[in-house]
Amino acid sequence: QYIIVGASVNVILNLLLIPQYKANGAAMASVMAELVITVLYLMNCDGYMTYRNIVMYGWKKLVAAIFMCFAIYGEGRVFVNLTMAIVCQVLSGVILYIIILIILRDQTILTFWQEIRKKV
Repeated sequence: QYIIVGASVNVILNLLLIPQYKANGAAMASVMAELVITVLYLMNCDGYMTYRNIVMYGWKKLVAAIFMCFAIYGEGRVFVNLTMAIVCQVLSGVILYIIILIILRDQTILTFWQEIRKKV
């Protein structure tokens, strides 16, 4: 039911934001909808997930996301061809995000890497 609420928020915000802000409006709507879903889950998780846990386990992902954001923003200003810019931004963003999580020794990415190595 939280996903339905989030999807509804996303649709409403898309209708309001896309006409004026185009793709940025769609991105803002998606982020706000995800935030609504997260808050609903936190409010109703019966102590399973706490704000402290989110900070403790999420700060590395936030740092990686901030670095990735600055990198892809800078790349977008360099390319003239929009398609090439998007492809390069997506690829470099994913690679940079993963590298930063590895440098910060994020447990999720390390566990994922160990599982891949077991299968190879």
